[in-house]
Amino acid sequence: NQWTVIKNGEEKEFSPNFSSILNFIEQNDNAKAIIPVGSNIKPITYKDLASLMRKTIAFFIKHLKEQDSIGLLMDNKPELLVLSWSAWSSNYKTVPL
Repeated sequence: NQWTVIKNGEEKEFSPNFSSILNFIEQNDNAKAIIPVGSNIKPITYKDLASLMRKTIAFFIKHLKEQDSIGLLMDNKPELLVLSWSAWSSNYKTVPL
């Protein structure tokens, strides 16, 4: 699973040691995945993130068509990451509004 990325204006080949974001999350279980700054919201562990993503992906698959895009209009908060990573892990595109 090789990706082409652009770093400092140059194309580089990159081989991640995980097959998907969800796979990476599952490998890191109880470590803190999302640590909100400047708020009273408690950190989200990788285990909790994986659970939230599975539920979100199931919702997307049930309610969206294969070619649909997901418009996101929200403040910068943990839920934005959960929605984005869930969409990308299930091959949906996101559109910031």
